[in-house]
Amino acid sequence: MSTESKIGERLQFLQMDEAVVTALEDARELIEPKLEGLIDDFYRHVLATPATHQFFPDDTSVDRARRAQIEHWRDLLFSGIPGESYYRRAQRIGLAHEAIGLTMSPYLAGYCFVLNHFAQDLANTADPATVTRTLQALQKAAFFDMDCVIESYLESKNNALRRILQHSEQFANSVEPLEEEAASQCHHLAQHCARIAEQFRDLQHRIDEAAPLPDAGGNDLRDFARHGLEQIETLSRRANQLADRLDRITETARARRDAHKLHYLGQQKQGPLAGLIDRLRNLFR
Repeated sequence: MSTESKIGERLQFLQMDEAVVTALEDARELIEPKLEGLIDDFYRHVLATPATHQFFPDDTSVDRARRAQIEHWRDLLFSGIPGESYYRRAQRIGLAHEAIGLTMSPYLAGYCFVLNHFAQDLANTADPATVTRTLQALQKAAFFDMDCVIESYLESKNNALRRILQHSEQFANSVEPLEEEAASQCHHLAQHCARIAEQFRDLQHRIDEAAPLPDAGGNDLRDFARHGLEQIETLSRRANQLADRLDRITETARARRDAHKLHYLGQQKQGPLAGLIDRLRNLFR
């Protein structure tokens, strides 16, 4: 589907038409003078909240975001039916939010803040019919904007998950055979050590039969057999431990790969918050 068709479909579903544009333009003198003060109040709220304050390290970043927010709302409310250029800008916002790790919770809360303040200001200055008509138009414009931003936000997150899954699979596919081969060789080494240990035990038995009484030569041979047996048993034990560890590493790599795949598939099934957006659309139609 082309971008133009996608935008048209969403506008039609939201019933965002020329009547909405007219309602917003008619209320412009009520809304626009309040816009900068409202955005200032919003950023004071943002800076007073630790979870969102962290995204603004200095006054310059706050001022830049504030001015961008004001222009974004002006463009949304007073530039007619949104087109492809607006859609692209909204998508860039979603990408930027995902890139810095801003979750959807404060983003959606921001719209709640703005819409609630618009509603309060309208209720104090306009007649009930104008309040109703303007709020309906504001909600349609805001939900169109949210739809565009959330779509790009989730698509970016899905792309990140897809890359993680690809790297996880590449790692598992490249390391798994090596780990399996190393574990197999360790098991073979342990088995070989067990056979050598058995030979040392047999040597000890023969020494005892050939030199039952202690003497210098017999003791030297006994010490040699005992020491050799201890060393080979230690080697066998460590080989088995290493093989077990490699088996666990292989299982962990598989489990992580499968977990990433399940998480990604879950995100794909969830889709771009389609259910939530549809319910919100229906609620505010």
